Amino acid sequence: EDLSRMLTAYEGMGEAVTENMVEQYLQDPEIARDFVVYYDLVRRYRELYRIDDILAGTAVPEREELRDLPFDEKLSLIRLLADGLHREFTRFVESQTVQENIYRRLSFLMERLDAPDAVRLLNEAREDMTLSRTIRTEAGMVGPEEERTLRLTEKAWDGLTAAVADADCAGQEAARAWFNSREDVREAQAAEAGLHLTNAFGFLYRTYGNGQEMVMFLTELNEDWHCLQYLRACGNEAYEEHSRILLVRDRQDALRQELRSMEL
Repeated sequence: EDLSRMLTAYEGMGEAVTENMVEQYLQDPEIARDFVVYYDLVRRYRELYRIDDILAGTAVPEREELRDLPFDEKLSLIRLLADGLHREFTRFVESQTVQENIYRRLSFLMERLDAPDAVRLLNEAREDMTLSRTIRTEAGMVGPEEERTLRLTEKAWDGLTAAVADADCAGQEAARAWFNSREDVREAQAAEAGLHLTNAFGFLYRTYGNGQEMVMFLTELNEDWHCLQYLRACGNEAYEEHSRILLVRDRQDALRQELRSMEL
């Protein structure tokens, strides 16, 4: 987890990831060296195949070249697409959970936010949240992902408190405007993730059709819990269409196999 966060920070700053940096977290030199080699390979593939452009729908693929890739490189391409989407789906689930956490707590306080001591009430709620997270974490009741979501909820709550404290309007109105603004951002991010998923399907279909590459991509998506949570909440026409086509094809193949066995 620490290495993951450091990699994200390095990438954000445009800094090179070195073996010395990785050894601070993976303290076996051979493992650190292998990790850096694999990391560099993934970075090169990501740039070579223009993964971000594919998801954005702006890439014009060299279809013949991509069709002729060795199997392991096709698999790398598909996994890089799935990984790029995974990050968006993870952000969706994370932001949705944070909003739900805030909504539950805010609903208990909303009627009291027009009072002069509204900021004090919000600060007390923040202290309760931190205390609860600390106790549950120390008791082993919270995993790393949930702890991160709880911390993000606390950070967001600080933003709510500041919005109410600085507002020229009543506390309820300020809190409602702050919450709705966050919800607008979250919905826009969800729509963008859906567009990127549709673009990925379009790219793979134009390049490979509904062949084994599409099956591999769907398998990657179906094994991603965050993806399934996104699809359950938002849906995606391209996902449903290709899943249905492949399901029908599988049924047809099964029927053909059954007929062949009957002929024998």
